[in-house]
Amino acid sequence: MGLFKKPAAQVDNDEEIRREIRARVAKQAGIYDEEYIKTGKIGGTKTQTGESEEVKASHVSAAAVPIMTEDGKGGAELSFEPQKPEPQAEPTVPQQEEPVVQPSPIVENKASEEKKTLKESKPPKEAKTPKAAKPPKEAKPPKEKKPRGKKKRNVALILFIIVLLLAFIPLYYFLTGGGNHAPEMLATSSDSSLLLSEPLVVQGTVSDADNENGIKVYYSLDSGSASLMYTFDAGPGPFEYEITLPNTEDFVGNHKISLYAKDQKGELSPSVSLDFSVAKPALTGLLITTPPTDVSYKVGETLKLQGLVVSAVYENGATLPVTTYTSSIPNGTKLSSTGKIAVTISYLDGSVTKTAVFNVTVAKAPTPPATPPRQINSSYPIPSLELFFAGPGAADLQWGALSGVSGYQIQRKTGSGGTWTTVKTISSAYTSWSDGGPVAGKTYYYRICSYKVVSGVKVFSYFSSAKSIAL
Repeated sequence: MGLFKKPAAQVDNDEEIRREIRARVAKQAGIYDEEYIKTGKIGGTKTQTGESEEVKASHVSAAAVPIMTEDGKGGAELSFEPQKPEPQAEPTVPQQEEPVVQPSPIVENKASEEKKTLKESKPPKEAKTPKAAKPPKEAKPPKEKKPRGKKKRNVALILFIIVLLLAFIPLYYFLTGGGNHAPEMLATSSDSSLLLSEPLVVQGTVSDADNENGIKVYYSLDSGSASLMYTFDAGPGPFEYEITLPNTEDFVGNHKISLYAKDQKGELSPSVSLDFSVAKPALTGLLITTPPTDVSYKVGETLKLQGLVVSAVYENGATLPVTTYTSSIPNGTKLSSTGKIAVTISYLDGSVTKTAVFNVTVAKAPTPPATPPRQINSSYPIPSLELFFAGPGAADLQWGALSGVSGYQIQRKTGSGGTWTTVKTISSAYTSWSDGGPVAGKTYYYRICSYKVVSGVKVFSYFSSAKSIAL
Protein backbone atom coordinates (compact mmCIF):
# COMPACT_ATOMS: atom_id res chain seq x y z
CA MET A 1 0.00 0.00 0.00
CA GLY A 2 1.39 3.42 -0.94
CA LEU A 3 1.94 6.25 1.42
CA PHE A 4 -0.78 8.32 -0.22
CA LYS A 5 -4.44 7.33 -0.94
CA LYS A 6 -6.03 8.01 -4.29
CA PRO A 7 -8.67 10.71 -3.86
CA ALA A 8 -12.29 9.59 -4.31
CA ALA A 9 -14.22 10.77 -7.40
CA GLN A 10 -16.18 13.94 -6.83
CA VAL A 11 -19.56 14.72 -8.54
CA ASP A 12 -20.34 18.33 -9.22
CA ASN A 13 -24.01 19.37 -9.87
CA ASP A 14 -23.13 22.85 -10.98
CA GLU A 15 -24.90 23.45 -14.34
CA GLU A 16 -22.30 25.97 -15.37
CA ILE A 17 -19.51 23.37 -15.04
CA ARG A 18 -21.61 20.86 -17.08
CA ARG A 19 -22.19 23.43 -19.82
CA GLU A 20 -18.46 24.16 -19.96
CA ILE A 21 -17.71 20.45 -20.25
CA ARG A 22 -20.25 20.06 -23.15
CA ALA A 23 -18.75 23.03 -24.91
CA ARG A 24 -15.26 21.47 -24.70
CA VAL A 25 -16.63 18.12 -25.93
CA ALA A 26 -18.35 19.81 -28.86
CA LYS A 27 -15.20 21.74 -29.70
CA GLN A 28 -13.08 18.58 -29.70
CA ALA A 29 -15.61 16.75 -31.87
CA GLY A 30 -16.04 19.65 -34.22
CA ILE A 31 -19.65 20.17 -33.13
CA TYR A 32 -20.97 23.64 -32.68
CA ASP A 33 -24.54 22.94 -31.58
CA GLU A 34 -25.77 25.47 -29.10
CA GLU A 35 -28.70 23.24 -28.16
CA TYR A 36 -26.28 20.49 -27.10
CA ILE A 37 -24.16 22.86 -25.16
CA LYS A 38 -27.15 24.27 -23.28
CA THR A 39 -29.26 21.16 -22.72
CA GLY A 40 -27.08 18.20 -23.65
CA LYS A 41 -29.46 17.25 -26.50
CA ILE A 42 -28.20 17.24 -30.03
CA GLY A 43 -30.15 19.22 -32.54
CA GLY A 44 -28.74 20.85 -35.63
CA THR A 45 -24.99 20.80 -35.99
CA LYS A 46 -22.79 23.53 -37.21
CA THR A 47 -19.70 22.57 -39.08
CA GLN A 48 -16.48 24.40 -39.17
CA THR A 49 -17.78 26.28 -42.17
CA GLY A 50 -20.86 27.36 -40.22
CA GLU A 51 -23.39 25.38 -42.31
CA SER A 52 -26.16 23.40 -40.54
CA GLU A 53 -27.02 19.82 -41.42
CA GLU A 54 -29.39 17.27 -39.97
CA VAL A 55 -27.85 14.70 -37.75
CA LYS A 56 -29.41 11.50 -36.64
CA ALA A 57 -30.39 11.46 -33.06
CA SER A 58 -27.97 9.70 -30.84
CA HIS A 59 -27.18 9.76 -27.15
CA VAL A 60 -23.68 10.69 -26.05
CA SER A 61 -23.04 11.13 -22.35
CA ALA A 62 -20.88 14.09 -21.69
CA ALA A 63 -19.66 12.36 -18.57
CA ALA A 64 -18.39 9.46 -20.71
CA VAL A 65 -16.31 11.73 -23.01
CA PRO A 66 -12.97 12.66 -21.49
CA ILE A 67 -12.01 16.29 -21.59
CA MET A 68 -9.14 17.18 -23.91
CA THR A 69 -6.85 20.09 -23.31
CA GLU A 70 -6.58 22.78 -25.91
CA ASP A 71 -3.23 21.46 -27.17
CA GLY A 72 -4.80 17.94 -27.67
CA LYS A 73 -2.80 16.23 -24.89
CA GLY A 74 -3.80 14.30 -21.85
CA GLY A 75 -7.26 12.90 -22.90
CA ALA A 76 -8.80 10.17 -25.11
CA GLU A 77 -10.54 10.93 -28.41
CA LEU A 78 -14.35 10.90 -28.78
CA SER A 79 -16.22 7.97 -30.25
CA PHE A 80 -19.46 8.77 -32.01
CA GLU A 81 -20.77 5.26 -32.09
CA PRO A 82 -23.92 4.67 -30.08
CA GLN A 83 -23.15 3.46 -26.57
CA LYS A 84 -25.32 2.08 -23.89
CA PRO A 85 -25.07 3.83 -20.60
CA GLU A 86 -22.97 1.87 -18.13
CA PRO A 87 -24.65 1.04 -14.85
CA GLN A 88 -23.15 2.66 -11.83
CA ALA A 89 -22.76 0.71 -8.61
CA GLU A 90 -23.73 3.42 -6.17
CA PRO A 91 -24.72 6.60 -7.97
CA THR A 92 -24.49 9.47 -5.63
CA VAL A 93 -25.79 12.09 -8.08
CA PRO A 94 -28.41 11.32 -10.81
CA GLN A 95 -26.97 11.79 -14.28
CA GLN A 96 -28.86 12.48 -17.51
CA GLU A 97 -28.42 10.20 -20.45
CA GLU A 98 -27.04 12.18 -23.31
CA PRO A 99 -27.45 11.18 -27.02
CA VAL A 100 -24.45 10.00 -28.92
CA VAL A 101 -23.05 12.74 -31.08
CA GLN A 102 -22.17 11.55 -34.61
CA PRO A 103 -19.79 13.36 -36.90
CA SER A 104 -21.17 15.52 -39.65
CA PRO A 105 -21.23 13.80 -43.02
CA ILE A 106 -20.20 17.04 -44.67
CA VAL A 107 -16.63 16.95 -43.38
CA GLU A 108 -15.57 13.52 -44.41
CA ASN A 109 -11.84 13.80 -43.98
CA LYS A 110 -11.98 15.19 -40.43
CA ALA A 111 -14.85 12.96 -39.37
CA SER A 112 -13.09 9.84 -40.58
CA GLU A 113 -9.88 10.84 -38.86
CA GLU A 114 -11.68 11.66 -35.61
CA LYS A 115 -13.67 8.40 -35.81
CA LYS A 116 -10.49 6.44 -36.29
CA THR A 117 -8.85 8.21 -33.42
CA LEU A 118 -11.79 7.65 -31.12
CA LYS A 119 -11.82 3.91 -31.86
CA GLU A 120 -8.21 3.59 -30.78
CA SER A 121 -8.83 5.45 -27.54
CA LYS A 122 -9.50 3.47 -24.40
CA PRO A 123 -12.70 3.87 -22.43
CA PRO A 124 -12.31 5.94 -19.28
CA LYS A 125 -11.86 4.16 -15.96
CA GLU A 126 -14.74 4.08 -13.58
CA ALA A 127 -14.42 6.41 -10.67
CA LYS A 128 -13.85 4.57 -7.46
CA THR A 129 -16.52 4.82 -4.88
CA PRO A 130 -15.19 6.82 -1.96
CA LYS A 131 -14.57 4.71 1.08
CA ALA A 132 -16.76 5.28 4.00
CA ALA A 133 -15.00 7.44 6.52
CA LYS A 134 -14.14 5.79 9.79
CA PRO A 135 -16.13 7.05 12.70
CA PRO A 136 -14.03 9.27 14.95
CA LYS A 137 -12.69 7.77 18.16
CA GLU A 138 -14.45 8.73 21.28
CA ALA A 139 -12.37 11.15 23.27
CA LYS A 140 -11.37 9.91 26.70
CA PRO A 141 -12.57 12.02 29.55
CA PRO A 142 -9.72 13.91 31.21
CA LYS A 143 -8.38 12.42 34.42
CA GLU A 144 -9.33 14.14 37.54
CA LYS A 145 -6.29 15.58 39.31
CA LYS A 146 -6.12 15.04 42.99
CA PRO A 147 -5.50 18.08 45.07
CA ARG A 148 -1.83 18.42 46.07
CA GLY A 149 -2.61 18.81 49.69
CA LYS A 150 -4.32 15.43 49.79
CA LYS A 151 -1.34 13.78 48.03
CA LYS A 152 1.07 15.22 50.59
CA ARG A 153 -1.12 13.97 53.41
CA ASN A 154 -1.07 10.46 51.90
CA VAL A 155 2.76 10.48 51.63
CA ALA A 156 3.10 11.71 55.19
CA LEU A 157 0.75 8.97 56.39
CA ILE A 158 2.80 6.29 54.59
CA LEU A 159 6.06 7.61 56.07
CA PHE A 160 4.50 7.66 59.53
CA ILE A 161 3.43 4.02 59.18
CA ILE A 162 6.96 3.01 58.05
CA VAL A 163 8.60 4.80 61.00
CA LEU A 164 6.11 3.23 63.36
CA LEU A 165 6.94 -0.26 62.04
CA LEU A 166 10.68 0.39 62.29
CA ALA A 167 10.27 1.50 65.88
CA PHE A 168 8.03 -1.42 66.75
CA ILE A 169 10.39 -4.15 65.48
CA PRO A 170 13.30 -3.39 67.90
CA LEU A 171 10.77 -2.77 70.67
CA TYR A 172 9.27 -6.18 70.01
CA TYR A 173 12.68 -7.86 70.08
CA PHE A 174 13.60 -5.96 73.22
CA LEU A 175 10.44 -7.08 74.99
CA THR A 176 10.53 -10.66 73.74
CA GLY A 177 14.31 -11.08 73.65
CA GLY A 178 14.22 -11.90 69.96
CA GLY A 179 14.23 -15.60 70.71
CA ASN A 180 16.99 -15.15 73.31
CA HIS A 181 16.90 -13.27 76.60
CA ALA A 182 19.92 -11.26 77.72
CA PRO A 183 21.19 -12.13 81.19
CA GLU A 184 20.72 -9.77 84.10
CA MET A 185 23.32 -9.03 86.76
CA LEU A 186 23.49 -7.33 90.15
CA ALA A 187 26.88 -6.71 91.79
CA THR A 188 28.37 -4.99 94.85
CA SER A 189 31.83 -4.83 96.44
CA SER A 190 32.48 -6.06 99.97
CA ASP A 191 34.86 -3.16 100.72
CA SER A 192 35.19 0.03 98.70
CA SER A 193 38.25 1.32 100.65
CA LEU A 194 41.32 -0.79 100.03
CA LEU A 195 45.04 -0.69 100.70
CA LEU A 196 47.63 -1.46 98.08
CA SER A 197 47.95 -5.20 97.35
CA GLU A 198 44.51 -5.90 98.83
CA PRO A 199 42.04 -7.61 96.43
CA LEU A 200 38.63 -6.24 95.49
CA VAL A 201 35.92 -8.76 96.39
CA VAL A 202 32.84 -8.53 94.12
CA GLN A 203 29.58 -10.22 95.08
CA GLY A 204 26.44 -10.47 93.00
CA THR A 205 23.85 -12.53 91.17
CA VAL A 206 23.46 -13.47 87.50
CA SER A 207 20.01 -14.49 86.26
CA ASP A 208 19.03 -15.70 82.81
CA ALA A 209 15.52 -16.43 81.50
CA ASP A 210 16.90 -19.14 79.21
CA ASN A 211 18.64 -20.78 82.18
CA GLU A 212 21.92 -21.05 80.25
CA ASN A 213 25.14 -22.27 81.79
CA GLY A 214 28.57 -20.91 80.95
CA ILE A 215 27.71 -17.27 81.51
CA LYS A 216 30.83 -15.10 81.85
CA VAL A 217 31.28 -11.83 83.69
CA TYR A 218 33.61 -9.31 82.08
CA TYR A 219 35.10 -6.43 83.97
CA SER A 220 37.43 -3.54 83.24
CA LEU A 221 39.15 -1.01 85.42
CA ASP A 222 38.76 2.74 84.83
CA SER A 223 39.04 3.37 81.06
CA GLY A 224 38.33 -0.26 80.19
CA SER A 225 41.46 -0.60 78.06
CA ALA A 226 42.17 -4.00 76.56
CA SER A 227 45.16 -4.46 78.86
CA LEU A 228 42.85 -4.34 81.89
CA MET A 229 39.96 -6.46 80.55
CA TYR A 230 39.33 -9.66 82.51
CA THR A 231 36.66 -12.35 82.79
CA PHE A 232 35.44 -15.09 85.09
CA ASP A 233 32.67 -17.70 85.04
CA ALA A 234 29.52 -16.91 87.00
CA GLY A 235 26.09 -18.46 87.26
CA PRO A 236 23.41 -18.34 86.61
CA GLY A 237 23.00 -17.74 90.31
CA PRO A 238 24.95 -15.95 93.04
CA PHE A 239 28.70 -15.42 92.70
CA GLU A 240 31.65 -14.00 94.66
CA TYR A 241 34.94 -13.24 92.95
CA GLU A 242 38.22 -11.84 94.25
CA ILE A 243 39.77 -9.41 91.75
CA THR A 244 43.53 -8.81 92.03
CA LEU A 245 44.38 -5.14 91.58
CA PRO A 246 47.67 -3.64 90.33
CA ASN A 247 50.21 -3.53 93.14
CA THR A 248 52.12 -0.37 92.22
CA GLU A 249 52.34 3.08 93.78
CA ASP A 250 50.75 4.76 90.77
CA PHE A 251 47.52 2.81 91.43
CA VAL A 252 46.90 4.70 94.66
CA GLY A 253 43.73 6.79 94.37
CA ASN A 254 40.07 6.51 93.32
CA HIS A 255 39.00 3.97 90.70
CA LYS A 256 35.92 2.55 88.96
CA ILE A 257 35.25 -1.00 87.86
CA SER A 258 32.60 -1.89 85.24
CA LEU A 259 31.06 -5.35 84.96
CA TYR A 260 28.57 -7.00 82.60
CA ALA A 261 27.43 -10.58 81.96
CA LYS A 262 27.50 -12.31 78.59
CA ASP A 263 25.80 -15.60 77.66
CA GLN A 264 26.95 -18.14 75.09
CA LYS A 265 24.78 -16.55 72.39
CA GLY A 266 26.51 -13.21 72.85
CA GLU A 267 23.69 -11.43 74.64
CA LEU A 268 24.97 -8.80 77.08
CA SER A 269 23.47 -7.57 80.29
CA PRO A 270 23.45 -3.88 81.21
CA SER A 271 26.79 -2.92 82.78
CA VAL A 272 27.19 -2.35 86.52
CA SER A 273 29.76 0.18 87.78
CA LEU A 274 31.36 0.13 91.25
CA ASP A 275 33.53 2.87 92.77
CA PHE A 276 36.42 2.09 95.14
CA SER A 277 39.58 3.73 96.44
CA VAL A 278 43.10 2.43 97.04
CA ALA A 279 45.33 3.91 99.76
CA LYS A 280 48.99 3.40 100.52
CA PRO A 281 49.57 1.66 103.86
CA ALA A 282 52.21 2.74 106.39
CA LEU A 283 55.82 1.70 105.66
CA THR A 284 57.14 -0.88 108.12
CA GLY A 285 60.32 -2.17 106.49
CA LEU A 286 62.63 -2.50 103.48
CA LEU A 287 63.84 -5.69 101.79
CA ILE A 288 66.64 -6.53 99.42
CA THR A 289 64.53 -8.74 97.21
CA THR A 290 67.36 -9.40 94.70
CA PRO A 291 71.04 -8.51 95.34
CA PRO A 292 73.17 -6.87 92.63
CA THR A 293 74.63 -9.01 89.89
CA ASP A 294 78.24 -8.29 90.99
CA VAL A 295 79.06 -8.73 94.68
CA SER A 296 82.74 -9.82 94.39
CA TYR A 297 85.38 -7.23 93.50
CA LYS A 298 89.13 -6.59 93.56
CA VAL A 299 90.83 -3.53 94.89
CA GLY A 300 90.60 -0.73 92.35
CA GLU A 301 87.36 -1.96 90.71
CA THR A 302 84.09 0.07 90.88
CA LEU A 303 80.81 -0.83 92.63
CA LYS A 304 77.97 -1.86 90.31
CA LEU A 305 74.34 -1.89 91.55
CA GLN A 306 72.87 -3.34 88.36
CA GLY A 307 70.31 -6.09 89.12
CA LEU A 308 69.51 -4.82 92.63
CA VAL A 309 65.76 -5.06 93.53
CA VAL A 310 64.52 -3.28 96.67
CA SER A 311 60.96 -3.72 98.06
CA ALA A 312 59.12 -1.69 100.67
CA VAL A 313 57.11 -3.58 103.31
CA TYR A 314 53.81 -2.10 104.52
CA GLU A 315 51.58 -2.57 107.55
CA ASN A 316 49.19 -4.94 105.80
CA GLY A 317 52.06 -7.20 104.76
CA ALA A 318 52.12 -5.93 101.21
CA THR A 319 55.47 -5.49 99.51
CA LEU A 320 56.04 -3.01 96.67
CA PRO A 321 59.17 -2.67 94.57
CA VAL A 322 60.78 0.77 94.92
CA THR A 323 63.43 2.52 92.85
CA THR A 324 63.81 5.87 94.63
CA TYR A 325 66.32 4.57 97.20
CA THR A 326 69.81 5.75 98.15
CA SER A 327 73.03 3.75 98.71
CA SER A 328 75.74 4.31 101.34
CA ILE A 329 78.32 3.56 98.63
CA PRO A 330 77.06 5.18 95.39
CA ASN A 331 77.01 3.22 92.21
CA GLY A 332 80.34 3.49 90.32
CA THR A 333 82.49 4.17 93.42
CA LYS A 334 86.09 2.79 93.23
CA LEU A 335 86.68 0.15 95.93
CA SER A 336 90.04 0.72 97.64
CA SER A 337 89.82 -1.44 100.78
CA THR A 338 89.73 -5.20 100.98
CA GLY A 339 87.42 -7.56 102.86
CA LYS A 340 83.63 -7.72 103.29
CA ILE A 341 82.04 -4.33 102.86
CA ALA A 342 78.42 -3.54 103.85
CA VAL A 343 76.34 -1.43 101.47
CA THR A 344 73.26 0.21 103.06
CA ILE A 345 70.14 1.00 101.03
CA SER A 346 67.69 3.60 102.41
CA TYR A 347 64.09 4.38 101.35
CA LEU A 348 61.98 7.32 102.49
CA ASP A 349 58.15 7.10 102.35
CA GLY A 350 56.52 10.25 103.68
CA SER A 351 58.21 10.83 106.99
CA VAL A 352 59.24 7.19 107.51
CA THR A 353 62.69 5.93 106.44
CA LYS A 354 63.61 2.27 106.31
CA THR A 355 66.94 0.66 105.41
CA ALA A 356 68.28 -2.65 104.12
CA VAL A 357 71.89 -3.91 103.83
CA PHE A 358 73.77 -6.20 101.46
CA ASN A 359 77.50 -7.08 101.43
CA VAL A 360 80.19 -7.12 98.75
CA THR A 361 83.62 -8.75 98.97
CA VAL A 362 86.76 -6.86 97.90
CA ALA A 363 89.95 -8.88 97.37
CA LYS A 364 93.55 -7.72 96.85
CA ALA A 365 94.57 -7.01 93.28
CA PRO A 366 96.85 -9.73 91.80
CA THR A 367 100.60 -8.93 91.82
CA PRO A 368 101.90 -8.52 88.26
CA PRO A 369 104.69 -10.97 87.29
CA ALA A 370 108.19 -9.74 88.02
CA THR A 371 110.08 -8.33 85.04
CA PRO A 372 113.22 -10.38 84.42
CA PRO A 373 116.41 -8.38 84.79
CA ARG A 374 117.77 -6.81 81.62
CA GLN A 375 120.68 -8.86 80.22
CA ILE A 376 123.41 -6.84 78.67
CA ASN A 377 126.40 -8.00 76.57
CA SER A 378 129.02 -5.34 76.38
CA SER A 379 130.46 -6.85 73.21
CA TYR A 380 127.31 -6.17 71.14
CA PRO A 381 127.58 -3.21 68.76
CA ILE A 382 125.83 0.10 69.65
CA PRO A 383 123.85 1.89 66.90
CA SER A 384 124.56 5.56 66.00
CA LEU A 385 121.31 7.67 66.32
CA GLU A 386 120.33 10.83 64.42
CA LEU A 387 117.15 12.97 65.12
CA PHE A 388 115.20 15.13 62.65
CA PHE A 389 112.22 17.48 63.14
CA ALA A 390 109.17 16.10 61.25
CA GLY A 391 106.65 18.78 62.27
CA PRO A 392 104.93 19.83 65.50
CA GLY A 393 104.81 16.79 67.80
CA ALA A 394 106.69 14.48 65.36
CA ALA A 395 110.29 13.29 65.09
CA ASP A 396 112.17 11.10 62.61
CA LEU A 397 114.89 8.74 63.94
CA GLN A 398 117.61 7.20 61.75
CA TRP A 399 120.58 4.89 62.51
CA GLY A 400 123.14 2.82 60.66
CA ALA A 401 122.56 -0.87 59.95
CA LEU A 402 124.46 -3.39 62.10
CA SER A 403 125.27 -6.97 61.12
CA GLY A 404 124.71 -9.98 63.34
CA VAL A 405 121.93 -8.36 65.44
CA SER A 406 118.23 -9.37 65.78
CA GLY A 407 116.85 -5.84 66.09
CA TYR A 408 116.83 -2.47 67.84
CA GLN A 409 115.12 -0.98 70.91
CA ILE A 410 114.25 2.74 71.16
CA GLN A 411 113.53 4.63 74.41
CA ARG A 412 112.20 8.16 75.01
CA LYS A 413 111.74 10.60 77.91
CA THR A 414 110.18 14.04 78.32
CA GLY A 415 112.68 16.68 79.38
CA SER A 416 115.97 16.04 81.03
CA GLY A 417 114.40 14.86 84.31
CA GLY A 418 111.92 12.42 82.75
CA THR A 419 111.86 8.62 83.00
CA TRP A 420 113.07 6.52 80.12
CA THR A 421 110.28 4.46 78.51
CA THR A 422 110.59 1.92 75.71
CA VAL A 423 108.51 3.25 72.80
CA LYS A 424 109.57 0.91 69.96
CA THR A 425 111.16 -2.50 69.39
CA ILE A 426 111.95 -3.06 65.73
CA SER A 427 113.67 -5.79 63.67
CA SER A 428 117.10 -5.41 62.10
CA ALA A 429 115.53 -4.92 58.65
CA TYR A 430 114.75 -1.28 59.56
CA THR A 431 117.16 1.64 59.96
CA SER A 432 114.60 4.44 60.60
CA TRP A 433 111.36 5.15 62.50
CA SER A 434 108.93 8.10 62.82
CA ASP A 435 107.55 8.98 66.27
CA GLY A 436 104.19 10.82 66.19
CA GLY A 437 103.41 10.47 69.91
CA PRO A 438 105.10 13.52 71.42
CA VAL A 439 103.21 16.71 72.32
CA ALA A 440 104.11 19.81 70.35
CA GLY A 441 106.04 22.46 72.25
CA LYS A 442 108.00 20.09 74.45
CA THR A 443 111.56 18.76 74.34
CA TYR A 444 112.12 15.01 74.11
CA TYR A 445 115.21 12.80 74.52
CA TYR A 446 115.83 9.59 72.53
CA ARG A 447 118.34 6.71 72.76
CA ILE A 448 118.80 3.34 70.96
CA CYS A 449 120.46 -0.05 71.49
CA SER A 450 120.76 -3.34 69.58
CA TYR A 451 119.81 -6.81 70.79
CA LYS A 452 120.23 -10.47 69.94
CA VAL A 453 117.89 -13.35 70.84
CA VAL A 454 119.82 -16.06 72.65
CA SER A 455 117.87 -19.21 73.75
CA GLY A 456 114.63 -17.22 73.54
CA VAL A 457 115.93 -14.40 75.71
CA LYS A 458 116.81 -10.93 74.43
CA VAL A 459 120.35 -9.82 75.22
CA PHE A 460 120.93 -6.08 74.75
CA SER A 461 123.92 -3.88 74.00
CA TYR A 462 124.57 -0.61 75.82
CA PHE A 463 122.39 2.39 74.79
CA SER A 464 123.71 5.10 72.56
CA SER A 465 124.23 8.61 73.83
CA ALA A 466 120.92 10.46 74.40
CA LYS A 467 119.96 13.15 71.91
CA SER A 468 117.24 15.81 72.38
CA ILE A 469 114.89 17.57 70.01
CA ALA A 470 112.31 20.33 70.57
CA LEU A 471 108.94 19.47 68.99
